[in-house]
Amino acid sequence: DDGIQSFRTEQEAMQARQQVSDILQSGGMKIKKWMSNNANVLKAIPIEDRAVSSQHFFEDQCMAPTKTLGIVWRADEDSLSIDTSKRGSVHEDLTKRTCLREMASVFDPLGLFVPLTIRAKMLFQRTWASGVDWDDSLPSDQQLKWFEWLEDIQQLSSLTVPRCIHLGLASPVWHRS
Repeated sequence: DDGIQSFRTEQEAMQARQQVSDILQSGGMKIKKWMSNNANVLKAIPIEDRAVSSQHFFEDQCMAPTKTLGIVWRADEDSLSIDTSKRGSVHEDLTKRTCLREMASVFDPLGLFVPLTIRAKMLFQRTWASGVDWDDSLPSDQQLKWFEWLEDIQQLSSLTVPRCIHLGLASPVWHRS
């Protein structure tokens, strides 16, 4: 499993990495694929324990994006996006089955791209309500809307969202009186 965590200082990050490694090691597990957007923290991680995309960072000073929590993290930009490069293009007549497959193939566990994913769910509700069987072609008006959504979803890889980091506030944002 993957995880993302932010720390206020390099020292906190290195201590947390060591503590997690020690705890898991005591249970007979070795944690690997460590990644950081901080060069000093990355230097403190043994090369064999780093994510593949960060192993050559000091040689070429750039990191390939890495997948974490089902999304793409570009550590050098500290941004998140969805990878759509492996999505095939759908050219055949759409069926209820192909629409469900395409809709389910967008994994957005953090809800970063809900405006697009919710649109697909609403389209699927209409498709379901139309009474079309699983492997029958959808009516042309529904096919048009699904093809528009499929085109839009291909654009997701060009959208990036800055990863949220500590605000540096000493007290909570909300206050009860």
